[in-house]
Amino acid sequence: MADKLMDQSDVRAQWETPVRTDATMLTRHRAPLFSLTGLRFFAASYVILFHTRLGSSLVEHGYQHAGRFMMNSYSAVTLFFMLSGFILAYNYRGQIESRQHAYRFCEARFSRIWPAYAFSLLCSSFPSQTIPSFRLALATLGMVQAWNPLHPEYGNAWNGVCWTLSVEGFFYLAFPAIQVLLDKFKNSQLVWTLVALMLAGVLFNTSGHNDSARYSGIWWMLPSPIIHLPEFVSGVLLGNLYLSSSSSQGVLPGRGADARSREARLFPASALTYVGLILTVVTLSTAQNRWISLSIPTFGALLYGLAAERSMLGGFLSTKLLILGGEISYAMYLLRTPLHGWIGAFPALRSNALVNLLYLPLGLVPLSLFSFYCVERPARQALRRFFATLQNRTT
Repeated sequence: MADKLMDQSDVRAQWETPVRTDATMLTRHRAPLFSLTGLRFFAASYVILFHTRLGSSLVEHGYQHAGRFMMNSYSAVTLFFMLSGFILAYNYRGQIESRQHAYRFCEARFSRIWPAYAFSLLCSSFPSQTIPSFRLALATLGMVQAWNPLHPEYGNAWNGVCWTLSVEGFFYLAFPAIQVLLDKFKNSQLVWTLVALMLAGVLFNTSGHNDSARYSGIWWMLPSPIIHLPEFVSGVLLGNLYLSSSSSQGVLPGRGADARSREARLFPASALTYVGLILTVVTLSTAQNRWISLSIPTFGALLYGLAAERSMLGGFLSTKLLILGGEISYAMYLLRTPLHGWIGAFPALRSNALVNLLYLPLGLVPLSLFSFYCVERPARQALRRFFATLQNRTT
């Protein structure tokens, strides 16, 4: 998931501080897409609900479509992969011009995602869960556990949801080369490549593939990062198309008002945003089995619409509370499983209906805030300083 040498919170922070212009730094000039930050909170909450009994309970009480919508919430992982690709392309299109830039990108992504990732593994080891074997623990710490096609079960080691971060790690390594290639594409080539990849995702049902539901036959030999690559690259293509449009070349600090007024004239109806939202809800409320990947194009329409159009939904997602929710969504996604394990270790808590009802809002949110402010941010800054020291750079 979720969550980019510079993610949306990084972009917002750079508006408040001088921008370095030395040749070893990637340029930073595009305005944050706050609506996509807010969307991350709902995407994380949605996938968290997959691990509850809400979906099956709704079906048991006769609410078939609502139950199906909840039972399909694992597909939010696909949304995270696409959102990640979109944001990376938005931030870095035309800016990875050398091997040094690619190194800076990888350093920054590692600094962004690994501290909370490692913290979630630590939390998963207590009080009753154990550390896996040394070799598997090392692979998990290195975020490569989901890359082994001969042992797909390794992806579920330690903290089960971390298989998706292992997949993301592969995407981050591949992104500089992908973006450099796409920088040379014309708009028509971007569109046709996007159509082809989305069609491949639907036909091969990439959204239905996870750490426990895997392909049979020859497809079993494909590692998870390769299977989900069409989803990520679809997001990258959407980000490139967004930047290629005349209305979305990115906004320089101090020009936000002019850009917003221009967007209001160009996108008065917000049609794509709501078409994407409606089709997404309908798809996730009705699709089953191999058709769940029909959500790939509907997610794409929603992402592009939220980025390109002014809408009430975009405004709602851009509120300060939801931006904060988006910033802690990564920790929420990672820490739900350890927190559930803590509760399961104590029979009195496990059997308490009130605890099972309230531990997500009253336990997970505070724990995620702690992770964001006390683990992620300080560790990210320390790692960035460390990498800068190694390269004899100043930050």
